Amino acid sequence: KQEAKYAEVMRNWKSSQCASSTLIPTLNTHYRIEYDFYGDAFVKRFNYFSDDSCQTQVAQIVYSGNVVISEGKDDPEGSRYLDMTYSKVTVTASNDNGMRFLQTINLCGQSNFPVGTAVDMTAASSGPTCILQNSNNVTLYDRYVVSNSVMRMGSGVSEKPNFLIKSSRPGLDQNQDDAFVVR
Repeated sequence: KQEAKYAEVMRNWKSSQCASSTLIPTLNTHYRIEYDFYGDAFVKRFNYFSDDSCQTQVAQIVYSGNVVISEGKDDPEGSRYLDMTYSKVTVTASNDNGMRFLQTINLCGQSNFPVGTAVDMTAASSGPTCILQNSNNVTLYDRYVVSNSVMRMGSGVSEKPNFLIKSSRPGLDQNQDDAFVVR
């Protein structure tokens, strides 16, 4: 069973850094990513904050779907393949500031984000100009490695048509990987 074989990744993870968001350069927003892996499913959360220490949350984007993990074949670090098929995405304004933030960016043509209500954006995410990541049954092909309770993930390759498609799955690069710690 996948869960037992890949137990090192079957946890709840959060990004080790609070990063500056480039969604709207004029707004001072930061984000932190969380992953939950369990069995053959995953949940990925982008939590957006109004401060650079990621304490005051204003919005959240939640992706969910299925994950298939398999042995990597060509990486000296021993990374494993992580194929995530996104099937749903929701967006929630956490407070009035988040609602204004989401209205300002007019996310995928949607401007109605009631505070505290998860708005299903799965259908809208397939639009050619929608910035939401890989939802609506699109697979992201990635790699991961867990060492010393830190999970590193590569940059991933998407099959979504308007994303750059590479001919091969990316490897890991310690200087560019996203790092996650158990939460």
